Amino acid sequence: MMCRLARTGDTSWTFSAVGDEAEGPRDYGRWVPELKAYLEDIVPGIRVGDPRDRTAGMRKGQVVAIASYATGPIGQVAMGLAWDITRGCPIDLDASVICLDRNLDVVEIVYYTHLVSSDGTIRHSGDDTTGDGGGDDETIFVDLARLSHNVVHLAFVVCSYSGQHFVNVDNTSCRLYAPNTTDFAHFRLT
Repeated sequence: MMCRLARTGDTSWTFSAVGDEAEGPRDYGRWVPELKAYLEDIVPGIRVGDPRDRTAGMRKGQVVAIASYATGPIGQVAMGLAWDITRGCPIDLDASVICLDRNLDVVEIVYYTHLVSSDGTIRHSGDDTTGDGGGDDETIFVDLARLSHNVVHLAFVVCSYSGQHFVNVDNTSCRLYAPNTTDFAHFRLT
């Protein structure tokens, strides 16, 4: 981080040279706690080090280590898919997870007509065909601690069942998170 420009009144601004660097952050989500620390002098009561701040803003092709965003051991994760009704039209997007072995052979697929994996470690919340309502419209829960050892890769897939391209669907995003704790990563599809 090179500098900070901050509003100190209605029309006043201050410029401060920081000239510091943080170990490890490679995406903007990891920078949030460090940025907050540089604001403690002008924002009284700011919560520095809040584990909910560490969320990777993902982009296509990016790789992040989930452990960098976790606040403890990672036993369960969920992938949430959200979208909105677009220009009054309900749109059907579908979340799926493809379980692959070491050789990239398909072990099992969990999706809207096969909601629970054969070993019970993966559960799909069910098919939402409209995108109506707030929050995640479809969610896939994975118990990593109990997942079969022959499953080495999980490929989360989002498809447009109704055929619209993602750029034509409002507020389409997915996130990977630990249930009841914190988000690891967000990815906007629109």
